Amino acid sequence: MDTYIFKQKSDINHQSNLHAGFRHKNPVKKPWKASNMPEGMAYSTSSCLQTGLLYVTDSISLRYPVLLVHGAGFEDTYCKEDKPASWGSIPRHLKSKGIRVFFGNTKAWAPIEENAQILKNNIIFYRENFIFDKINIIAHSMGGLESRYMISKLGMSDYVASLTTISTPHHGLKTIEALHDTILYKKIIEILATRYFGSYENFLKMSLNLKCSSCRSFNKEIADIPAVYYQSYGADMKSVLHDPFLSVSYKIINYYDGCNDGLVPVSSAVWGNYKGTFQSIKSKGLSHRDLIDVHNSDTRHDIIENYFEIVRNLQNLGF
Repeated sequence: MDTYIFKQKSDINHQSNLHAGFRHKNPVKKPWKASNMPEGMAYSTSSCLQTGLLYVTDSISLRYPVLLVHGAGFEDTYCKEDKPASWGSIPRHLKSKGIRVFFGNTKAWAPIEENAQILKNNIIFYRENFIFDKINIIAHSMGGLESRYMISKLGMSDYVASLTTISTPHHGLKTIEALHDTILYKKIIEILATRYFGSYENFLKMSLNLKCSSCRSFNKEIADIPAVYYQSYGADMKSVLHDPFLSVSYKIINYYDGCNDGLVPVSSAVWGNYKGTFQSIKSKGLSHRDLIDVHNSDTRHDIIENYFEIVRNLQNLGF
């Protein structure tokens, strides 16, 4: 089984920095060259993926493939054993069910408009070279806003069957509205940047765009397209002990916004058909980081099962 791996143009000479890999059981349908790829990407092949299955191997038959779109602060950079840093072991387990998986390849800190254009370019490329009509997007965090923008503003509604958003801050945060001009807020951003995002200035700039008033304006401008199915999920940490990296933000957001995953309130994650709050084993909480399997863990069956629930639902809807 061949593996097609794409790399950012700036990293062509850095073989360890692989981007947007995926499997496909058939070879490319027509001859093409690396020069035909979207700007900022290059082409190579490999057969490094492991195929061990940890779950029941019943297949899930989707009409359209899945595009995974990460949030801010991440890139689709590969770690060992087919585990992208932005999605952990999730892609491998989706593939184990027979699902074709692609990656958005968006930038870690680009504006929504820029990442939306990258998504558009990549979907068009995948569609032309791997032969499908539409795609099911599963987007985490800011990736959901970028996907909505692409669908509504960049003429891509004919190419997207569904958009599933996971802990996307569609409605912003009351916390940011209340604290954005205080020393406390900048201290929180500094802590999160140090522990999680790694870029204070970029994280601060992004967060200030998530005031409730800003998101109301965004939602008014970026209207849903009736032909696309929209569904959403949220998550609740439930305790500061569940994810020490997000313990401070969890407590503060809980005060202003209620239940949250350490970064995004459940109330803000609601968009389209809200399917519910992700559950974990023994009713423990799930953090914003858990939702993308940030620990690359093959033992977090609860996380993987939540993604299986998403794709089974898409299958039942005919997508």
